[in-house]
Amino acid sequence: MSVPKFCVLFLVLVQLSTTLSQAVALDSEGEAVLAIDAAEDVMFSAYQAVRDAEMAGADISGFSELLRDALQLLAQAHTSFRVGDFGSAVQFANLTGVIGKEVKVKAFRLGDLQRGVPVWQMWWAMVQSLFAVLIVVLLSFWSWRVFKRLYLRRVSAMKPEVASDGS
Repeated sequence: MSVPKFCVLFLVLVQLSTTLSQAVALDSEGEAVLAIDAAEDVMFSAYQAVRDAEMAGADISGFSELLRDALQLLAQAHTSFRVGDFGSAVQFANLTGVIGKEVKVKAFRLGDLQRGVPVWQMWWAMVQSLFAVLIVVLLSFWSWRVFKRLYLRRVSAMKPEVASDGS
């Protein structure tokens, strides 16, 4: 094989490998963009779930550290993307998504639990009120019978006075 043919073949192979590596880079760049967008969506919904749980009256203090860690991972994903390390960007975005989903599920559970508490408190208050009314009615009936019995004893123990007519 002659040197010019070898150089042409070498240049064709270099061009082909460059084109393939750019295609792979574009594919991994697109994958990184999709992963980062998905992680941002998950974090947004996690924040909404935490806010809803807080509005329901739940104690959300345990979520702050998880959300902070997830935001740091998301920032690291953005940094890796800007640097061109698309594999790391995808990894950080996926970790952010995992933490965000965990926070979202826990916040929904906590919010649902907190929203359920007033319902059970209402039912408990109704049962207590019904029990109190029943006790008042029974005590009233019992005291009326005792009073009636005492009254009848007094009335039957009374002796009628005969009044003399002045005529």
